[in-house]
Amino acid sequence: MNNKYKFLFSLFLSIILTVSVAAAVIAQEKVDMQKIYKEIAGDYEMEDPGSGEVQIITFFIEDGELYGGPEGETPEVIEPVEGETLKFTASTPDGQEFELTFNRDEDTKKIISCTLSVPAMGMELEMKKIKDGGK
Repeated sequence: MNNKYKFLFSLFLSIILTVSVAAAVIAQEKVDMQKIYKEIAGDYEMEDPGSGEVQIITFFIEDGELYGGPEGETPEVIEPVEGETLKFTASTPDGQEFELTFNRDEDTKKIISCTLSVPAMGMELEMKKIKDGGK
């Protein structure tokens, strides 16, 4: 094999290796998010600031995506914020955007609550996790 072919063969192998490593990293990130989704999934309790009534918000996984919403309402897709493991965004059908930050217990490292922020309204609410699983 002459030097030109050796170089091309070496270049080809380098490209294959780079693509394989990149695919493995992407697959690992996907697996990690599925693990996070499973940790998040469950029922959370939140007091409605207007009525004072307690609402149950359920988060669950369907087709590899995280969904959430109050009982009796159509759940919304919860999108992860890039670079923020436990921070997500979503919007209601009427276009209201909100942010969700899930919080871990310092000792057990389990997800125990979620902070719901509605930036347009300057509102922030706490939801306490009351049940693992969801749906």
